[in-house]
Order: sequence, then C-alpha cells, then structure tokens
Amino acid sequence: MAFFDQYAHRLNQAAIDYLSDGTGTYHPGNGRDVSGVPYQLNLTFETIDSQGFSVRVRALTLPKDQIGELGEYDAFTVGDRKWRFNGLLEDDGYFVTFEVT
Repeated sequence: MAFFDQYAHRLNQAAIDYLSDGTGTYHPGNGRDVSGVPYQLNLTFETIDSQGFSVRVRALTLPKDQIGELGEYDAFTVGDRKWRFNGLLEDDGYFVTFEVT
C-alpha cells in the first residue's frame, strides 16, 4: 500500500506542476492567508442544482493539503481578481473543487 501512496503523491504533484493555471492566495474565513497555492479554474463546470437541472458554474480546484477544510466565508485571489466560495462540488481527499462567484 505504501507504494501506491507514493505513486499517488507523485501523480498529484505532477498534476499541480503541469496542469495548474498558476498560483494565488487562499483566504480562509477564520484563519491566516495561504499564499502560493496552485489552482485550476474551470469556467464551464457542469453540476446539478437543487431542482435537478444541469447547470454550468465557475469552479476552482485546489490541493486540499494546502488549504484544509473549506468554509462559508472563504475566498481565493489571483492578482486583483477575487473569487468567493459558493459551495463544495467535489472532494476526493487530495483535491477540492468548489463553486465560486
């Protein structure tokens, strides 16, 4: 099992190094800012709303080990652009994807 964990870590690091859209600053609602966080922005993430309809939303994917648990008042900035947390979409334990406004 240790081999698989090492392989998964290397694969996740490769995804961060080669597929990220850059780095930004994570602003938790109740904690210290974390700078240098790699992110991936998806402008057409498809999800299901509360009424069962398929909708497209803006989403950010961040490495979970750098940000911890998401909160209602969290935000993420890149330069002067700020995205606010609007709901969790996916969490696989390594990366977390959330809707932003």
